Amino acid sequence: MTLTQNPHDSFRWLAARVVLLSATPVVLLALVVASLLFSAYGNDAQRPFGALAHAAIRQSESVPEAMRNARSVFPAATLIYIENGAIVQSDGEVIEAPVAEEATQLAASLGGTKEWEIKTVTPPFPGSIAMAAVALHFTAPEALTRAVVVATPLGHLFPQMEFAWGMTLIVSGVLAMLLAYNSLVFSGYVQQKLSSEELRRRALERRMVEANRLSSLGTLAAGIAHEINNPVSIMTQEAGWIEDLTEDDLPREELAEKVRASAQTIRTQGARCRDITHNLLRLSRQGAVEAAPVDLNSIAEEVAALSRHRSTRQGVTLTVRPQPGLSMAFAAQAHVQQILMNLVGNALDAMQEQERGMLSLFTWEEADHVCVAVADTGPGMSESVRSRIFEPFFTTKPPGKGTGLGLAICYGLARRNKGSLTVRSTEGEGTIFVLTLPRMETDEDMLTEQDTEDEINAPAEPEQNRRHEGDLT
Repeated sequence: MTLTQNPHDSFRWLAARVVLLSATPVVLLALVVASLLFSAYGNDAQRPFGALAHAAIRQSESVPEAMRNARSVFPAATLIYIENGAIVQSDGEVIEAPVAEEATQLAASLGGTKEWEIKTVTPPFPGSIAMAAVALHFTAPEALTRAVVVATPLGHLFPQMEFAWGMTLIVSGVLAMLLAYNSLVFSGYVQQKLSSEELRRRALERRMVEANRLSSLGTLAAGIAHEINNPVSIMTQEAGWIEDLTEDDLPREELAEKVRASAQTIRTQGARCRDITHNLLRLSRQGAVEAAPVDLNSIAEEVAALSRHRSTRQGVTLTVRPQPGLSMAFAAQAHVQQILMNLVGNALDAMQEQERGMLSLFTWEEADHVCVAVADTGPGMSESVRSRIFEPFFTTKPPGKGTGLGLAICYGLARRNKGSLTVRSTEGEGTIFVLTLPRMETDEDMLTEQDTEDEINAPAEPEQNRRHEGDLT
């Protein structure tokens, strides 16, 4: 079972980006189609422009007359007279270098054989320059390299083109805004649906965790009932013995001594029952699920005490080896209790068929973490089982004996507390589960961090040997 963190904080913008990215090709395609349509329209519309320029200039008998005739038809155009590949005269606006070069190339394309030629503009933007070159034939054959080039913006030829392009830009802008708005609406809708699903999932997860915890407690309670029965029987016996003593005609001193001994026995057995029930109550309370200082040594002792009757009945030797002076872990106590209860219960289940088994709980500290291990001498696990041991609904127990959720929930609880749950097992050699949790920072840790720079050059002291997973076997 994995830990789900708040996944929807930035989902709105993620969904918006997804929609915009998916819509961008549509917008680009619309612009390309519009460009192609305008290009086809512009190319077809530019042909009459060349024919009109040719009709205005071809009857001219001199260069000045050709320029006047062209001006009368195209009052806003720039007129360029080109002779033998060079610009001789211009009439109109100042000619820019690119326009002059294109005009020269267009005039040269006549090659002495064509009457006129145009340079089509693709795509035909309103500000693009359209050109038409018309050859002059009133001179001698050896000087047929004369031409007049008419250059004018397409917007002057076709005023409706500016309106069409303007409408295209407006429609594209409106489409883009609609896509952006729809993406936000869509992302908000999806965020709302996922948020409700997340709340439902978390509620289900809490119920599963609680059900698993109560199931473990139920297993323990069966053994605890037998364990409590013994001291209760002794107390009942002693109470009956006291009643019998009061009926006997004994000296006062002897009677008081025997009653005192029976009362002490009742007190001892009552304290035993109290300890058992207190441990059970501590584990049965739902408890705080917020991270706080946790004493792993105490929790290990509590879980072992509650499991000792079952282990004794199975012939399993249960030992706890806490590390003295162990630092506090920083985790939710209820989660740590539930993890250890599951691990100990699973270990006892695994050793049911053994005549003599050993179950050990270790605690130790390493770097910034505090660890507790549950080691058993059971049958162990194969590689295939070990690789799937934390998968939900995977179990090696017989049908009806397990749901396959216990270890998956333990794994998720360890991750939720910024820790880890790992397993080492070899078939026929037992299993070790290790729960690693972050260590609670103390004032000493903070002072050490502040003084780090002063200690960099200090001689290193021998590192204290620490227990690790390899020591557990």
